[in-house]
Amino acid sequence: MYYVVATQQDHHFKQLFQLLHRLGYDWANKCEHIAFGNCLLCCGHHLDYGMVKGMSTRKGDVVFLEQILDEARDRMMSRINDDPIRMSHMENPTMTVSTHNPRPK
Repeated sequence: MYYVVATQQDHHFKQLFQLLHRLGYDWANKCEHIAFGNCLLCCGHHLDYGMVKGMSTRKGDVVFLEQILDEARDRMMSRINDDPIRMSHMENPTMTVSTHNPRPK
């Protein structure tokens, strides 16, 4: 199980995974914290070591995971449509780019 969370949470997850292991959960050794650093989101917002710059739920200028996944799906579909050979090898391109509840656009 992967936890993709800011680097500031390293200590928390080390403690959590150790606690789960000591409590005897066999699956605890399959947990992993993947710390993320600086990246640019598709919408132009930056993630800087877990701190989202310029986003505020109170101001209404946040980007939700669903929006990011929708954009990723749209970009994948666009790339598939741009390649007729790739498209011909897919039985259902819409399902190929979706992992859950495809929403064709």
